[in-house]
Amino acid sequence: MQKIRVRVAYELEIPDDWKILSPTEDETKHLKIDGRFYLPDLMWMEYKGKDEDGREGWEGADGEIEELIGDHIRYGIEPSIRRIKRFSFEED
Repeated sequence: MQKIRVRVAYELEIPDDWKILSPTEDETKHLKIDGRFYLPDLMWMEYKGKDEDGREGWEGADGEIEELIGDHIRYGIEPSIRRIKRFSFEED
């Protein structure tokens, strides 16, 4: 059987008015924006072809496909939100 390994990592610089909190005592930390809690996730996109200008179009896969693909994932996604204590600086 063929396999695809997907590893996604990104850093998000959050404004001071956003918070990193747990919505309940036994839950992991979430990103809180305007009173609502959010977790990062991996989203499958469907290729829609090129438009008249030659730009490629993509659209979020529907729930049925997300569920179908999810049934074949060997290890689930483990969202993690944590503060980064070190900084990296890029030289010009």
